[in-house]
Amino acid sequence: MIIFLTICIEDYTDFFCARISFYHLSLQYIIKLCIISLYILKMFTFVAELSTQLKRESIMFSQEILKGTIKPLIIKLINEEEKMYGYQITQKVKELSSQKIIITEGALYPALHKLVDEGILVTESEWIGNRERKYYLLSESGKQTAVTKLEEIKESILMLAQLFDLKSLVYDVK
Repeated sequence: MIIFLTICIEDYTDFFCARISFYHLSLQYIIKLCIISLYILKMFTFVAELSTQLKRESIMFSQEILKGTIKPLIIKLINEEEKMYGYQITQKVKELSSQKIIITEGALYPALHKLVDEGILVTESEWIGNRERKYYLLSESGKQTAVTKLEEIKESILMLAQLFDLKSLVYDVK
């Protein structure tokens, strides 16, 4: 008598599947192994739910609040790095914000295209293997605009801090 027990747990990113085969085991051992397998299943389900909950909690800033700061943030990063590609920008923001700000492709690329249309950014393509990677750089006029835009965002932040009475949380940024 051969009995197969398959345990499958699926998360958004990971898939785990284990197959346990029982050969000539007594019914008592098979029942014990089934109970252990159910505990394992519960444990993996708990871990998957916890992982999903932590992913949701790590995004502390709403897209509505970030909407007006994405373009100045892109300008600041590209000004510091000289040239960047889209994914690199998202990862840098995630790193600098300790995983609290996640810029989606749906928010990033429209902002990048708008900055290109406004003449603030220019693009430069490079082939990496068989894929084309598009880098974004500040244009000559964009370099001048960057200083103005960054000063503008600093002033806005200071004004918001004053309006929300957060003076003690704001450091001298000038």
